[in-house]
Amino acid sequence: MQREAYTSEDEMAREVEVARGMGYGVGVSLDLPSPLALLGEVAVRRADFVLLMTVPMGRGGQEYSPKANSRIAEFSKRFPEVPIWVDGGLKADNILAARDAGASGFVVGSFITDSRNPLEALKRLREILD
Repeated sequence: MQREAYTSEDEMAREVEVARGMGYGVGVSLDLPSPLALLGEVAVRRADFVLLMTVPMGRGGQEYSPKANSRIAEFSKRFPEVPIWVDGGLKADNILAARDAGASGFVVGSFITDSRNPLEALKRLREILD
């Protein structure tokens, strides 16, 4: 559930509970330009994971933002037990930095789909992360 779609954290937290009650796993997400403070204790503790965008939402093929690593690290310090997923601009030369900052899940699009051999691109990322 995208935090920016809600007028308050409490509103989003209520909808997280509704979705969980329907049997869904639920993630809460935050766009790169939005302050981390928009995701607080109420919503984060109810979610199964947090997705931090590492590019501004809206289109594929963007470059990974240098400020993403500090945001991931800051969020990880606030919520060390919460799985952090990241999405945007991930590729072989930056995925380790995202992991080292605290990310544990990775949404990778263009690096794989724009590759001449998508399966090899995926294998390469797995090898880097291992």
